Amino acid sequence: MNEISSAGSKYNYWNIGAALCGVYVLAYAAIGFFAFPSADDYAFLDTLHDYGFLSWEAQYQWYSKVTGRYAFNFIGVAYTSFDYIGAFFDAYRVLPLLLIVLAYSSVYFCVKSCFPDVSAKKTALLSLFFQALWLSQMPGLNEALYWMNGSVLYFTPLCVTLFEAGFMVRMLRGERVAFNLTVLSALAFLNSGFVEFCSVFSLLILLAAAVWCVCRKDNKSALLLVIPIILSVSGIYIDYISPATQHRAGLGERPAFITLIKSTFLWGIPVAVDGLLSPLKYVLLLLLPD
Repeated sequence: MNEISSAGSKYNYWNIGAALCGVYVLAYAAIGFFAFPSADDYAFLDTLHDYGFLSWEAQYQWYSKVTGRYAFNFIGVAYTSFDYIGAFFDAYRVLPLLLIVLAYSSVYFCVKSCFPDVSAKKTALLSLFFQALWLSQMPGLNEALYWMNGSVLYFTPLCVTLFEAGFMVRMLRGERVAFNLTVLSALAFLNSGFVEFCSVFSLLILLAAAVWCVCRKDNKSALLLVIPIILSVSGIYIDYISPATQHRAGLGERPAFITLIKSTFLWGIPVAVDGLLSPLKYVLLLLLPD
């Protein structure tokens, strides 16, 4: 009888924890309904009105004159297309909620990929707890979540990185190798089109995984990882050669590509690691067996 009571008590704690985390996270989403466009958001609107919905001309103007971050450009112009039906301001206020759902999904997918034996309920609570801590520790919340330009540029690639990690782990485990490799490669290229430190952080994860495979003498997996590594480096190079990248950085002379990657490693990786992984110290205990 005591064992049944103890088990019921344990599940009650899980349910209470999930409810508290859920309310906490939803509060951040509710604040988003007071968000309003500012600064560069209107530049996306101008580009949309001048060059049309998802036109190559619009993408070219952004790539050559504003920034070489091609994924950021594409998503920004695509999202502002809600203005064609007069719904841009409404869609703007929903964006934080969509990003929170994206973040939760990415955390859940990554955790479930890395720890497939952990129960779905425990994984869901772990992901929700991580999400709550991630939001509470996020620097510049107004820019990273409630401002469209900042959220697409900084928040989205961290979510993409978690999806990348999940697909990579599944591929290395031998699950649906062709499918997981294809998705991983596409995400690696996509991630290189956002902010630079996330691009290089994503590349570092792929390189570390390839080295780990070589050390385990799993040469087949290491060779497969060459594909997303090449696509990741190609994406970083596409950003690098953009005239807008040189202009934005205020560079009189463009530095060597390797020098740029090296300097991004030095200052960007600590930022990405801290932003993405710092909440883990609070939730690792949840992975311990009951």
